[in-house]
Amino acid sequence: MYRLLKEAAERKHALQLMKVAHQLSIEEKCVPLFLNACPFDLTPSQIAAIQDVQKDLQQSFPTHRLIQGEVGSGKTLVAAFALYVASKNNTQSVFLAPTQVLAEQHFLSLQPLFEKLHISAQFVTSDTEIDTSKKSDVFIGTHALFEHVHT
Repeated sequence: MYRLLKEAAERKHALQLMKVAHQLSIEEKCVPLFLNACPFDLTPSQIAAIQDVQKDLQQSFPTHRLIQGEVGSGKTLVAAFALYVASKNNTQSVFLAPTQVLAEQHFLSLQPLFEKLHISAQFVTSDTEIDTSKKSDVFIGTHALFEHVHT
């Protein structure tokens, strides 16, 4: 079993070296600015998750991170940190929710935080269109976001 796990880890590392990610830089002042803009004090676990995400975003290879927790445990705020870092790097980002109701809930709950951080966001579902007349840092919506992507 140990040999299989070790081989899997080696294959994963080799694959990571083959792929290149958009490496994001995070200024030292960004984290305190984000934390101060949050509507509540973060728990040690939330701060640890943000630090893990911060390390991931600075990697030169793609990473995968699963944030799990109970309802109301702050997972959305951890994701908002990643969106914030992307906007600080002049990179647009997407927050994808499985349902229109949940996407709208996330949009409405994140909007006050984004306003404090000077992040522009758009809500996009199958019932809405992307407003191309304004620049947005973040798009929050459902799978319909994929239908609006033009490359």
